[in-house]
Amino acid sequence: MSEQESLFRLATALAIGVLIGMERHWRERDAPAGGRVAGIRTFGLSSLLGGVAAVGGHDLGVEPIASALLIGLSFLGFAAAMIAFGLREARGEDSYSATTTIAGLMAFALGALAGLGAQASAVAGAVAVTALLAYREPLHGFVRRLEWRELRAAITVLVMTFLILPLMPDRTLDPWGGVNPRELWILAILTALVSFAGYLAVKALGAERGLMIAGAAGGLSSSTAVTLAFSRQAKAAPQDSPVIFSLAAGAVLAGAASAARAGLIAIGLAPVLMGSVGPPVGVFIVISSALAWVLNRRADALHRQNGAGEATPAGA
Repeated sequence: MSEQESLFRLATALAIGVLIGMERHWRERDAPAGGRVAGIRTFGLSSLLGGVAAVGGHDLGVEPIASALLIGLSFLGFAAAMIAFGLREARGEDSYSATTTIAGLMAFALGALAGLGAQASAVAGAVAVTALLAYREPLHGFVRRLEWRELRAAITVLVMTFLILPLMPDRTLDPWGGVNPRELWILAILTALVSFAGYLAVKALGAERGLMIAGAAGGLSSSTAVTLAFSRQAKAAPQDSPVIFSLAAGAVLAGAASAARAGLIAIGLAPVLMGSVGPPVGVFIVISSALAWVLNRRADALHRQNGAGEATPAGA
């Protein structure tokens, strides 16, 4: 490794620590000098220490195992010091928070990652860590407002996506080549995602706007999934519920969004199709948007008469 490359890796490690330390220092900016476990200087030095441990092992020409051992021993020594000071601060403030200690360990680890040559991954990790630290209040507020059915629905979608989907065979099982379990399961996941996104949109924006926005956004991925999800919710709703009309409007906008996507792809791949594809797709979008507007007006009128309905998240 050239000296210039070593300096670049160390500079990246230092920048990572300064970024994380800036957030920690700002949060405790009113504390007197020496009143905080770690600030911008300490985090910068911590990350630089990780970079030095990684770069030093390489520059000394030691074997990969010895280099890894050097990083590991440096991390253990740093962790012991960080934990000791963290415990002292916790006793003084009667606090059980380990955030600053964990952030310091992360700064060292990301600095070492930058020193090993994975600068892009290390910087991305530093940005993610800083964002998690900076958005403490919104994240804590989100968890406080989170209901059990919402958490259960989110876990259900994650299980469907990351546990069951990899086990699904990606091949047709019937003699006609029409049934692919993986493709069918992906459609089920999209349906659940659209339903859950619609629920969150309704909770944040209200039934009228939330379902329409969720339908249009979901249509860019799969209008079929939107239609299935919204139809299931409409079937479960009372017959006189205004949510039914909002769901219908969202399904119509999903079709319009899907048509717009298909038209843009076709014209993008073959601009010569602009004259033949553009007008019918445009007319379809205008008619669909007008129909969605009429359905939404009907839902709005029923809302004023009967009160707002309640959406249910997928998997609840």
